[in-house]
Amino acid sequence: MPMGRATALLVTALIFAPPVPAGAQSTGSCLLGGASADLDVAGVRARMFNDGGFFWHGGENIYEVPKGSGITPIFTTNLWMGGLVVDELRLSASVYSDWEFWPGPLDDDGNPPEDCTLYDRLFSVYDEDIRRYNKTGEATPDMLDWPWDLGAPVFDGDGNLDNYDLEAGDRPYVFGDQTIWWVMNDAGNKHMNTHTDPIGLEIRAAAFASTIESHWIPYTTFYRFELVNKLDSVIDSFYFGVYSEGDVQDHYVGSDSVAGIAYLYNDDEWDEEGYGNRPPALGFTFLQGPLVDGDDRDNDGDGEVDEDEERLRMTSFISHSHTGNVRGWPTTPGQWYGYLHARWPDGTPLTEGGQGYNRHGKPTNWMYSGTPPDYWSEGNPYGNASPVWSNPPQLGTMIMPTGPFRMEPGETQEIIFAIIFSQGNDRLDSVHQLLGAPVSLRAALPHIIAFDTTLFSARLPPEVPLPVTYGLGHYPNPVSESAVVRFELPRDEHVSVVLYDLLGRRVATLATGLHAAGSYEIHFEAKNLTAGLYLYRLETPTFVGSRTLMVVR
Repeated sequence: MPMGRATALLVTALIFAPPVPAGAQSTGSCLLGGASADLDVAGVRARMFNDGGFFWHGGENIYEVPKGSGITPIFTTNLWMGGLVVDELRLSASVYSDWEFWPGPLDDDGNPPEDCTLYDRLFSVYDEDIRRYNKTGEATPDMLDWPWDLGAPVFDGDGNLDNYDLEAGDRPYVFGDQTIWWVMNDAGNKHMNTHTDPIGLEIRAAAFASTIESHWIPYTTFYRFELVNKLDSVIDSFYFGVYSEGDVQDHYVGSDSVAGIAYLYNDDEWDEEGYGNRPPALGFTFLQGPLVDGDDRDNDGDGEVDEDEERLRMTSFISHSHTGNVRGWPTTPGQWYGYLHARWPDGTPLTEGGQGYNRHGKPTNWMYSGTPPDYWSEGNPYGNASPVWSNPPQLGTMIMPTGPFRMEPGETQEIIFAIIFSQGNDRLDSVHQLLGAPVSLRAALPHIIAFDTTLFSARLPPEVPLPVTYGLGHYPNPVSESAVVRFELPRDEHVSVVLYDLLGRRVATLATGLHAAGSYEIHFEAKNLTAGLYLYRLETPTFVGSRTLMVVR
């Protein structure tokens, strides 16, 4: 999506000249986080860190597909983002070293913690952890310490949204079959990559995976980010980008603007990482981009402007080299920002053909946008009918951005992207199959992120036998001040326990909602009830029972 003329002129000026300083965002003196956790419930083992990078933090890189194979096709993936705050360019980016995100939240004034190490932890919970707790009462440390007060999602089981109480029925909200959750900020220390002030963002991150049986889902990893603007200023012309790089130096990259996918694939028919004569392809796609239903634009190209839930997808794609040439590594703020909207380090737009750099070429937002081996792809960069020229193999660097969008003070944007593994009969078949994955995954996403309600049940006391039939009763009898109504369920069911007077009027609702199989006691006060006979009734989809209760004075 092209930017407006005024914004484009401003961005061009930022590339070549330092911006006018705005009020500097508070910067802390935090240490870089060192915690990690592995996403490993399905067909991929992927290592998470809380520094804005994934899979590598020095040492061994871990994005193992299939899990247990020892083969890691991705070296690193990182977050790049930036925008304008009072016309000052601010950026945050992580790659290799000098990661520009630190553990912990920001306070209401946008300040980082004095000691970020207090938040240097990733919380991993599996569906199976919750099932085990429901049966035995044994909770994992990450379940017990689930950081709901920092924004970690909770499935409410006790009717109180302002707490987290496992005993009362609350559960960590698990997307898929395993969720890893952590919180970061971009203000914890100086930005040694991008050399700007922090943006002022709190990032609540979740990585998750699912075991749903399908062609794609078991070998796809998902990443959800809640971006919270903790400034008292608007963040304008904002881009959120995903940078990635292959594991060895024999990769090509490409993109498809219609499918909304960037991909990494082999340069020949033999994969040196360990896949042999069936080289795979890796796809990167935004399943849910930023919400843009209030900017007077048709951002998703469907002919409607600002319809409900209008969201951006991938808005450009570019691949740079590691050399110091005109397509090389960014070194100034404007160059980092330029890569987020398809501009080379000298401000030249990405153009069609060759390696994307031609001052007189046709500008485009999509590098290598032809399905290989067609023009324009790395195997046929100059459009030969029978390709006789191809790019040399490389590391497979890619930058997949979405934007621009605007964030008001206090606003939260939720973005979800996925990494997809495809292995066809050969390297090009792997790419061709991959192009259909985003549509399937977007359709499946609501089912993947929906909470499994079978996990939503109060914990049963350990080693207590389950009831074999329904039961209903109370004590004492008669009742004067308070009473306890007891009921038993032989299976998990939605229940309703209601107290009525003899005219059939509802006096009190004693219990409602999904309950696990087991025995329950409900305490209620009867001192305000008039003397007389009452009826209480237990209803489930498969059972209705009632008892009478006498109140005396």
